[in-house]
Amino acid sequence: MPLSKILKLGMASAAGIIASYGIFTLISGLLYPGGIDPLTEYISYLGDYGKNPSGGIFYNIGCILGGSFIIPFVISLEVWKDEKKAQSLFLRVSQLIGFADGIALIFIGIFHSGHPYHGDASSAFFVTNLAFFIFTTIALLFHPAFYKGIAIYALLVSVFNLIYVASDPGPVIEWITVFTALGFVALLIVNMIVRKP
Repeated sequence: MPLSKILKLGMASAAGIIASYGIFTLISGLLYPGGIDPLTEYISYLGDYGKNPSGGIFYNIGCILGGSFIIPFVISLEVWKDEKKAQSLFLRVSQLIGFADGIALIFIGIFHSGHPYHGDASSAFFVTNLAFFIFTTIALLFHPAFYKGIAIYALLVSVFNLIYVASDPGPVIEWITVFTALGFVALLIVNMIVRKP
């Protein structure tokens, strides 16, 4: 596939991830009875039909669509491939983990909060999300077109994600982890547009 088509795929899928998850999460949050409090309530509660009877469906649709858009976004990372074998290997591993991350987010939408399998889907998402950040950042770190500031951002996001995965310190870290992940996607796309790999 030509580089220009891969870049377009990346831009469209990144916009799809951010818009679908963001918009449907917002709608779900607006419908949450009494309003949701990120300090005391997990973001997954937005998809719980018992806690959010009118808005749960919207959050779950956002997860399914967002996860679906992750898959072509991960394919678009192909533009970062160079001749270095180690870089190529890290990129491939990153893409495989990214596919799993997208599927896990889809499963969060299917197995909503309150469903017996939700915990498994959520754990899989946060673990693969952390691994995706780490492997993607390592793969791109020494690429001449990669903005090194994005690596610092990814490191900070990884720290939040690791804290959440390792100890579950509470809902606010989950919210930070989710929305900073969307920021990482946006930064990668901006990098791909401004400094074409």
